[in-house]
Amino acid sequence: MFKKIIFLVMSILLICIIGVFSYKIGLRSANMQVKDITPKQLAEAMLGDHFYSDNPSTMLLVSGKVSSVSNQYGNTLVEFQTTTKPSVLPKVTCDFKNAVSIKKGETIRILTMAYAAKREHTADVVLQNCYLVNNTSNK
Repeated sequence: MFKKIIFLVMSILLICIIGVFSYKIGLRSANMQVKDITPKQLAEAMLGDHFYSDNPSTMLLVSGKVSSVSNQYGNTLVEFQTTTKPSVLPKVTCDFKNAVSIKKGETIRILTMAYAAKREHTADVVLQNCYLVNNTSNK
């Protein structure tokens, strides 16, 4: 009888611990925000060293003009134009994990997670796992 009571108490404690842990995970996901942002704003945030603190649990909806497109190991890498003049702003590149049809000069809109972004070459921004929302040609 004593073993059954201990087993019951341990089971209830385990269920409570799992419940609290699940609640904390759900709470973190519930705070997810979607932020509409430009490549220039991303470059300035990374250069100013506040990119990650500005976007802790954020999905980024990035709209911008494509300055170059390259393919690397089956991935499409798209670099956004951050300014129209020569500048010290870092590059903003989007890494699509598959081949997508995007051309230089097009204006595209992508969706990605801010926490998956990488910093390269001191301040360049590499957005990973990008999804193409739409693209429009600027003619």
